[in-house]
Amino acid sequence: MPKAQRVTRDALTGGLDQLRAGLRRWWRSRTVRFRRGVRTAALLLLSAMLSLVIGISTATASSPLGPHEADWSVTLDSTLTVDLGPLGSVTMDSPAGLLGVEVVVGEIPGEPDPDAVSADTLGQVLSSDGAAYVALVAHPELTIERGLRALADDALRRAGLIESVLLSLVALGRLAGPRPPRRNLRRLPRHAKVLACASVAAVAIAVVVPAVRSGPQPGTRLEVLAGTPVQNARLSGRVADIVQAYGPRITSFLEENTAFYTAAEQNLRVAWRASAAVDGAVDVTAVDGAVDEDAVAEAFQTASARGTTPMAVSTPEVASLPTETPEAEATAAPTTPVTGSWAVNQEETTTAVLSTDLHCNLDVIAFAGTLDELAGATSTWMTGT
Repeated sequence: MPKAQRVTRDALTGGLDQLRAGLRRWWRSRTVRFRRGVRTAALLLLSAMLSLVIGISTATASSPLGPHEADWSVTLDSTLTVDLGPLGSVTMDSPAGLLGVEVVVGEIPGEPDPDAVSADTLGQVLSSDGAAYVALVAHPELTIERGLRALADDALRRAGLIESVLLSLVALGRLAGPRPPRRNLRRLPRHAKVLACASVAAVAIAVVVPAVRSGPQPGTRLEVLAGTPVQNARLSGRVADIVQAYGPRITSFLEENTAFYTAAEQNLRVAWRASAAVDGAVDVTAVDGAVDEDAVAEAFQTASARGTTPMAVSTPEVASLPTETPEAEATAAPTTPVTGSWAVNQEETTTAVLSTDLHCNLDVIAFAGTLDELAGATSTWMTGT
C-alpha cells in the first residue's frame, strides 16, 4: 500500500476514534435523567417504526365495492388488483404508491329479513344495486379512498398492538435484571410475572384466536324451496332475495317439469307395449297413460290390406277370412311383398337410438335412456348437447 494512502487511512481512523471518544465523554457527562429519556425516546421511535411497518404490510379490511362486499389487503407489488372471481380481474396502478392493494369481491349482501322480500320490493333493491354500479364506474376514487382509509385504520390498530407487545417484552427484560439467564423464574418480581402473563395473553388473543375461530355457517334455508332437490341448501346475499321473491315460481316450474317428464315416460312405456303387440306395423300414440286400441286395430287392418304388415303378424279378422272358391283364390290379387325392416333378417340387424337437440337437458337425456331400455339398443348417439 502506498505511504500516502496509509497515512490517510490512519488519519481517518484516528479521527473516528477521537469522535467516538468525544461522544462517549459527552454522553457520560449528561445527567442520568437525560440519558434515560434519550434511550426511552429511541426505543419508542424504533419500536413504533417497526410496528408501523409490520402493521401496514399486513393490514386487511372490509369495505364495499359498489353493491358488493369486498376484502381489501395490502400487497407489495405496487398494483391495485380487483379479483372478480370467475369473471376475471382488473389491475391498475396502485393509489398507495409503493404499496399494492388486492381487493377480493364478495357477494351482494341480502336483506336482513328474508321473509319481507317480495317481487315488488326486489325490484327496488335491484335498482339500488344498479345505481351503486353506476356510482362505482362514475367515481371510482371515492370507493378507493374509502377502502384505503379502512386499511389505514386496521394498520394503526395492528401497529398499536405490536408495539404494546414489544414494549411489554422490553419491560419484562428490564424487570428480570441485567442477567436474565442466571435468574430463576420463580425469583422474578410479582409485577414482572403479571406483565409476562399479560403479554402472552395479548399475543394469544391477537394471533391464535382469530386463526382458529370458526364463524357461523353462512346463509339460511328458505321455506320456499321445501320439497325441492335443493331444500337443504343455504343461500345468502342477493341470490337469496331473488329466490325468496320468485321461489313459488321456481317450485311451480320444478313440479310442472317433474310431472311432464313423468307423464312422458309413462306414455312412452304404454305406447311401446301397444306398438310391440302389432310388431311396430303402425304408429301408436299414448295419451294420459292410455292407448286407443280401436284406432290401433283399425290402422293395423288398413296396413294389412296394403300388405305392409310383417308376415309373422296378422289380425284375427284378416287371418280368419275364408276364400269363397278355389277359382276366386286363384284370381285374387297377389299380396304386396313385405318391405322395409320386416324384409330384413332380424338376427342380422342392429338396433340404434339417435337423440338430437338435447341442449344439455338432463330430463330429456333420462327420457332417451328409457327409450334405449325399451328398444334394447346396442348403439346410442346423442347430438346437439
